[in-house]
Amino acid sequence: RRAAQNAATDEKYEDKGSKEMKAGLFRTAVLMLLTGVCSSCADVVNEKEIMASDMVLIYSGGAKCSVWDKEHFSDYVSYTDMSGKSHWLFDGFLFLCLWDAGAEGAPDVAFCWNYDWPCASRRHWERLLSYYFRDDHGIGALECAVSDVVPLLGKPPYKREVVMAIPYPSEYLIPSKKEGGSTYWGDIDGKKLDFSRLEDRFEACKWYIGRVLEEFGNHDYRYVGLKGFYWLHEETEGSDEKLIRMVAEYLRSLGYPLSWIPWFHAPGYDRWKELGFKNCWEQPNYFFNDYCPYECLSVACDDAKSSGMGVEMEFDERVLKNQPWGEHLSGHLRDYMKVFMEEGAWEGLPIAYYQSLHALRDLKLSDCPDDNELYHEFCGWVVSRPYRQRNVER
Repeated sequence: RRAAQNAATDEKYEDKGSKEMKAGLFRTAVLMLLTGVCSSCADVVNEKEIMASDMVLIYSGGAKCSVWDKEHFSDYVSYTDMSGKSHWLFDGFLFLCLWDAGAEGAPDVAFCWNYDWPCASRRHWERLLSYYFRDDHGIGALECAVSDVVPLLGKPPYKREVVMAIPYPSEYLIPSKKEGGSTYWGDIDGKKLDFSRLEDRFEACKWYIGRVLEEFGNHDYRYVGLKGFYWLHEETEGSDEKLIRMVAEYLRSLGYPLSWIPWFHAPGYDRWKELGFKNCWEQPNYFFNDYCPYECLSVACDDAKSSGMGVEMEFDERVLKNQPWGEHLSGHLRDYMKVFMEEGAWEGLPIAYYQSLHALRDLKLSDCPDDNELYHEFCGWVVSRPYRQRNVER
């Protein structure tokens, strides 16, 4: 599972009055929505749509992956080719955090179910939001990085799209062992939530969604915009299916889609629309696992084309030449590019990009010419995709 690999990789490393009035009005609107003014999908007007052609996963927010300042983002916002010509690079940015390794002796906590660590509480969810909405890191840094490129490339043809992952409200404090009880998360308005109750798990999700909307309302971003939310658990099981439907319907009532990136043929992957997801990208998992052979790349493309999904391209820091498996895994990355082009994904499908914490940036800054060559090959592949023109035309 790529979650385990991500954990291992993380170890490496207007005027004031008008803005206040705008924020106050937005908070009022959010409160009205959260109290049921918009109570059914029939109330939806102008539901947003995730249109990004190339969406990169931004693993950020934990103590050891809080690297996403303006400088770091700059290598994901634009690309300068070998002739010196600059291009917009990724147009979508999925903000998510699987785990927090802690700082200064703080305990490790998980934002999803994959680990033996305790699951994050409301306090940790709040800390995650605080990081995402800093001015010098997270979404604020992305805004600044885009702004810095505007004098060179002009205003982007559309806002860079932001998708926010919802932390997973696990039924147990330690889900892998089904231990630790179900009342670990905290309270909302004085009511202690019990995650053995589906309604309380749903309340936590609604609380987080409301906080995200409030924070976006408090920030006057010019070049980035919230386009949707993301379900962090990469498979469906048990009561999760009902919870997903509840969250998806609730988001639709607010005008936002729920998206998902399941692992290769994960439970529920072939019922993603039925579950309520508006967007879905399938992981081939070829880069990570011997049990996902080369053929998984073409199978994932076939799945995507037949059901309206996108696909995910996957690599991490082990792709560098100086890594033990670098030569082998750089070939894997080239396999993704080759097959995605042969199977029509390059030309006709939305693509999500898993690159761990900073693999793409490492390729660019590497002292090894082979790494630099792969960097230019990959970025050239992305910026030349015909599918990208679709958003410009729309």
